[in-house]
Amino acid sequence: MQGLGGNRWQGFRTIAGMVAVITVVLAGSTVGLIAGVAFNYSLVAALIAGPVVALAALVPLMRFQRSAWERANTTPIIADDGEESS
Repeated sequence: MQGLGGNRWQGFRTIAGMVAVITVVLAGSTVGLIAGVAFNYSLVAALIAGPVVALAALVPLMRFQRSAWERANTTPIIADDGEESS
């Protein structure tokens, strides 16, 4: 964990968090564009559908990252001294 501590927003300051944010922005904008076209170029449909999809995608991605941190915290570190045991 090396300093990735209890700050609630810390997950967004990691590479995985930044990739998640970029992914959900692209997904939300794509769905917004599709919704706008599907509903006869409706701006309202685009502005509603885009953020809903983005938030729906961001929550599980950040939860997965948090669970990976928790697994890393609970897994014991085993030192490998380079010797083979028989």
